[in-house]
Amino acid sequence: MRKNVILIVSLFFVGLVFLNLIFSTDIRETKPIYVNGEITQYNVLSIEGMQYIPLDVINDFAAVNADDKNVSIRTNTKYSTMQEVAKSVESIVRIYSCGTFTGSGIVIDKGLIATCGHVAQYTKTLDLAFQGDTIKSTQNKSVDGLDLSLIKFPYKNQKAVTLGDTSLLKAGDKVIYIGNLGQDFNMMSEGYICGFPEMDGHDYIRTNVVVHPGNSGGGIFNMDGELIGLLTFGEENGLNLSLSVDEILKYK
Repeated sequence: MRKNVILIVSLFFVGLVFLNLIFSTDIRETKPIYVNGEITQYNVLSIEGMQYIPLDVINDFAAVNADDKNVSIRTNTKYSTMQEVAKSVESIVRIYSCGTFTGSGIVIDKGLIATCGHVAQYTKTLDLAFQGDTIKSTQNKSVDGLDLSLIKFPYKNQKAVTLGDTSLLKAGDKVIYIGNLGQDFNMMSEGYICGFPEMDGHDYIRTNVVVHPGNSGGGIFNMDGELIGLLTFGEENGLNLSLSVDEILKYK
C-alpha cells in the first residue's frame, strides 16, 4: 500500500513538470536597438518581459533606456562610436603638389586649412581634393621653426572641424585618427593618448593610433568628434606625435 502511495505521488509531480513544460510562457523575442533615433546592428532579447541588452552596447554607449515598446539609447555626448566620429571626415582634404599626393589637411575655419609643413612642401599653389571637388589654394603660409602650414582656399561650403579643449585631455583617453592615404579617403584608426611631450617650446600629444607614411596632416579627434591634434610624425614602437590644436590656433 505504502509503495503504491509513493508511486502515485511521484507520478503526480512528474505530471506537473510535464504540464509546465507544455504550457510554459517563456516567450522570447528580439527588438532592434536605436541610438539617438537611428537603428543599429544591436538587438535586445526579451524573455517573459525581462529585457537583456548585449554587453557591446554597454561598452559603447553611456546610458540605456528600455521600455515595453522599444529600446533606445541616448548618449552623453554627440558622438560615441568610431562611426559617429568619422563624420568629421567631411573636414579632411587630400593635398597634391605638382600632381603628387603629399598628405592630408584639415579645414579649421572657412577657407583655411591646417597641415604639416612637409606636406605642403612650401609650394605656393596646391591642389586640394575634397570629396567630390578639387580646389586650388590661393596662399600657403609656413610657420618658421615648426612643421606647420596654413593654406587659404576659395571657400564654398566646406565643413570646418569643431576644435576640442586640450585642457580636458588625460593619458588613457581614447582618440581616433582620420586622414587619407594616397587615393583613399576616410582612413581611420583608433588608439589612446600616451602623453603630452613638449618639444622646442611647442606642445604635442603622443598617441598610439595606427598610422602609415603618407598619413601626415590628418587629425587626431577626441570621442566628441573634436579636433585635438595634427598628426606630425611617427616615433619608434608604434607611437606618434601630433601638434596640439592650441599650437595651431596661435598662428591662425
